[in-house]
Formats: sequence, C-alpha cells, structure tokens
Amino acid sequence: MNVAASFAKELLSPVDADEDGMPIVQPTSAGRHGISPTLVNLPSLDEESMWIISQLKEENRTGTPWKDMAILYRSYYPVGQTFERKLKAAGIPVSSKKEVRFTDDQDTVKLITIHSSKGLEFPIVFIPDIGLMPDENCVSEEEVRLLYVAMTRATSRLMMTSHRNSSFTQKLQLAIGGK
Repeated sequence: MNVAASFAKELLSPVDADEDGMPIVQPTSAGRHGISPTLVNLPSLDEESMWIISQLKEENRTGTPWKDMAILYRSYYPVGQTFERKLKAAGIPVSSKKEVRFTDDQDTVKLITIHSSKGLEFPIVFIPDIGLMPDENCVSEEEVRLLYVAMTRATSRLMMTSHRNSSFTQKLQLAIGGK
C-alpha cells in the first residue's frame, strides 16, 4: 500500500457518497511506483518556498520539463500568493489556475489549489505547508480526503513541506516510515 493510501485509510471510513454523489470506499493504492514521498520540516513558509524552488530547478536541470511539475496548495493566502511571487522572482515559468487555462504545450510549473487539482496528474507534485491542515473551518475527515486527493495527483514523486506541527504531519511521518 502506498503512503497516501496508508495515511488516508487510517483516517477515513467508507460512507455512502461524497458531495459529488460518488460512493466513498476505503483508499487503496493505484499501483504507482516511484521514489517514496518526502515530508520536509522547515522553520518558515519562506524556507519552504526556497527549498521547493531549489528542488524545481534541480528537477528541471536534470531534464524534467517544467510542465511535469505542480505545486498544490490549500489556500491562496498566504501559501499560493507567496509561491506565485517567489517562483516568478526565481525565474521559474509558472501558470496558476486563476490566470489561464492549462494546456499541454505550456512548459510552466502549475500552481493550483488542491480543490482544483481533482482529476489532474503530474509526474512531480509539491504540497507546501502540510502543517496548515486541517483547516479550522473544516471537519477533519474532509481535510483528510482533500489531502488524499492532492497526494494522489503525483504519478512519480511527491514532496511535501511543513513549518508547523499538526496531527497531519505526525501521521504522515508515521506513514512515510518515521523519517
């Protein structure tokens, strides 16, 4: 079982249907293979952005097109806004869902909300500020489902960062293997 399924299985229980009317079943692995997910704890959101920018640049330098990478965030303020500003300042081509409609010919890093990522897939996915979850306005199970959706958008590599400790970061550390 992969990390996303392991994490979500502990926290989600099957129910009749979600808001889309689709039956909810216990999460299982989609059979994807790749590098084990990473969760990196850093001192601040600025440090998270600098670490992710360095990872993006290294992936691109070693041959990964920008369009094969995405940053999925929980809320625009402050996370999405910080990343949009810092990516542009670092010279990384970026497209956000609020600006344009994504197309396959855009060689840009996609910067989108977790809600908007449903149905999309990218070889490399970054999820910053995991410690922000769960949002105090949402029921924890909703947040688990949302994070599960985000985690399963990665087809090869998933990298998450946090500068706050939360129940999610603790459970993810255990699912990853106590790293």
